[in-house]
Parts: sequence; structure tokens; C-alpha cells
Amino acid sequence: MKVSKWFSAVLSLALSVGLVAGCSQSASNPPAASSGGGNGQAGQTVTLKMVESITGPQRTELLKELLAQFEAKNPGIKVDLISPPF
Repeated sequence: MKVSKWFSAVLSLALSVGLVAGCSQSASNPPAASSGGGNGQAGQTVTLKMVESITGPQRTELLKELLAQFEAKNPGIKVDLISPPF
């Protein structure tokens, strides 16, 4: 029983350290500018690919409408919807 408590404490500590290290920002990597570009290439379009795993004609149309709204609100981001056959 003593070993399992010790193991739980060590595991909790390791996860906590990993969380803090993963969520913190290093000084050599400053935050991106508010333009939305994290790689310094302002004005370029980023294309994302979204695979629709649960397909159906109505669902595909709904997703296309939602993606059009998203792209209108986020200029510079284009989403390609990949829909397998129904």
C-alpha cells in the first residue's frame, strides 16, 4: 500500500510539471502578433482539411454552411471539406 501511494504522488508530480512546462511560454518564443499569423507570414491564406467521418447529404450541407460562415469570420483561413461517399 505504501508503494502505491508513493507511485501516485510521483505520477501526480510528473503530470503537474509536464502540464506547467507544456502550457508555459518560453522567452525565445514570443506570442504571435494579433494578425493571427504564428509563422510571420502575414497576408497568406492557410488551408485546413476537415474529414467528415459521419456522412449524410443533410449533414454535409450543414457543414458546408458552417464552414462558409467560419471562413467569412476568419479571412485568411480556408477549410477544405473532405466527404467520403454516402
